[in-house]
Amino acid sequence: MKEEERKIFDMYVQRYEILSQKFWLMTCLLDKKFVNRQVELLKLKKIYIYGGGPLGLQLYNTIHKMIDVVGVVDRTGEMYKTGDGIIDYRDDSIPALGLDELRSIYQNEPIIITPTEYYSEITNELCDFVPKEKQILIHEFCMWR
Repeated sequence: MKEEERKIFDMYVQRYEILSQKFWLMTCLLDKKFVNRQVELLKLKKIYIYGGGPLGLQLYNTIHKMIDVVGVVDRTGEMYKTGDGIIDYRDDSIPALGLDELRSIYQNEPIIITPTEYYSEITNELCDFVPKEKQILIHEFCMWR
């Protein structure tokens, strides 16, 4: 296989693995009994969800009747759109917050981080005001399935 073909193949494999993980995570979030069990296990009462994409919105839809979801956070506050801007998930009933707004109202609640491809960037942004033990990656939330 030529070098360029190898690079394309490797990129394809990496993208496939990411999509497979997201599919598995979505399966977890669609299971209300599982989500309820995780809420009880983690003793969650009040949370933020970081990420307004499909995983964040599904988590919100599954969990908001179980516990208090203060808001769904997006860096800019302009949520619910995919990177290509084609799909619009807008739902004005979901409490949406930008990162600056979160910083001003945050009071030590757990934050479940749903954008799997940006974990390190998001945790770096949050580390200024959110203790590490209050940051829950979506993989951690779903890991006991």
